[in-house]
Amino acid sequence: MRIIHTSDWHIGQRLYGKERNEEHQLFFDFLLSTIIDTETDVLIVAGDIFDVAYPSNSAEEIYFNFLTKLINTTCKTVIIIGGNHDSVSTLNAPKKILKHLNIHIFGGLEAEIEKHFIPITYNKENVLIAAIPFLRDKDLVKSVAGQSYDEKIKNLREELVKLYSNALEKANEEFPNFTKIFTGHFHTDGSQLSDSEREIHFGNLGIVNAKNLPKVDYWALGHIHRPQIIGKNDKIRYSGSPIPLSFSERNDNKLILQLEILEQNINIKQIDVPISRYLKKIKGTFSEVKMELEIIEKSSFILLPWIEILIIEEKIEFEQKNEFIEFIAELNNCEILKYRFEAKNIIQNENIKVPKSLDDMSTYDLFDHFLEKKGELANVELKHAYKEIIEQINKNSK
Repeated sequence: MRIIHTSDWHIGQRLYGKERNEEHQLFFDFLLSTIIDTETDVLIVAGDIFDVAYPSNSAEEIYFNFLTKLINTTCKTVIIIGGNHDSVSTLNAPKKILKHLNIHIFGGLEAEIEKHFIPITYNKENVLIAAIPFLRDKDLVKSVAGQSYDEKIKNLREELVKLYSNALEKANEEFPNFTKIFTGHFHTDGSQLSDSEREIHFGNLGIVNAKNLPKVDYWALGHIHRPQIIGKNDKIRYSGSPIPLSFSERNDNKLILQLEILEQNINIKQIDVPISRYLKKIKGTFSEVKMELEIIEKSSFILLPWIEILIIEEKIEFEQKNEFIEFIAELNNCEILKYRFEAKNIIQNENIKVPKSLDDMSTYDLFDHFLEKKGELANVELKHAYKEIIEQINKNSK
């Protein structure tokens, strides 16, 4: 049996206001051809299907077009779980219709854990997939009056591990001779982050020690955008995002993971995802930046390269800024998504903080900035309360 593990599609994502639809479409074309060429039987998508809770029509069109094209392939079972970016109601809306096509959607946690079990038998291989989505605080713990923040953190982590342990116990009872594959969308201790992961929980609330997870045959994880093995156990894996979602991911090796199961043994193969758009950061003086921009080869990639620039000079002259703006207006080998000028004497002064652009700041970054101004940056309980308010607002806006 062949299974592909992918995650963190983030369809509809924008980078500095620029749409990524072309990149996503090229990825789905690649994924479809890979499924056909390798005669894949099962596709697992471990959360964050869309970038926002209520995706645009174009994002949904890309998603449904891909699922439709799977119907005539060897891939007869598709399993999709919700991530922290996804709306449970948005993902679940077409759930009943898609189930008739053997596409199983789990936007949120069901009342009975057994409802997340998908038993699959192909080519004499028996596999059980426990399709467990992103677990929200309310799925794990109930608020207890007088409970300290540290106690809440401890309880949340313990309950997450307990939920998965109970799931494995029931899976072993009902499907004793099946290879067990569990999905999850959470942050494990020791995983390497990029700039684009949104914190699932404030502080260390959402971080799970992989050593405490129950022992299953394979963990198909999502949320972390850099593909990686966790705890030196090659059966606990993040597949990562298929396209670089920020400039911090520009050098990541984007991939999908293929599991080949034979006589209950799992062989894992990494399949590189082709780069369709080059992301590059350029830092230096005006003349150094200009030189680097001129030698970029747009023909090396399908889509026009996107560039982020930091120009550092002894002092910033108005005429130089105008000259740079005129220069980039004539470029046709790349597109500048963001640029800024900084004076060298400011860079060297550690006591002076260069403010972030609003484009770089999430809702939570802005709140952190507000707390810093008020001298409350270390107040984790206040941050957690803010998170709960934002979640409630999003829920009420459905």
